[in-house]
Amino acid sequence: MELLEHWWNGLWGGMTRRDVFLRQNPAGLWEVEYRQHGRSRHVEYVSVEAARLAMAELLTGPGQWKRLDHVSR
Repeated sequence: MELLEHWWNGLWGGMTRRDVFLRQNPAGLWEVEYRQHGRSRHVEYVSVEAARLAMAELLTGPGQWKRLDHVSR
């Protein structure tokens, strides 16, 4: 699975930290993963546009969202 984007809300601690990931799986589907409170939710989308719309909604939560995936490349 290829990681395309990783966003973090900039807050530390298990109760406040949130992460959002965008990946493309080998079947060509787009997956958005949302991690919060030590739990993870995955939703698959047929198009990247639909996945990005879902991500945009998730990135409106508290904190100052920072993109992390480009740091390690």
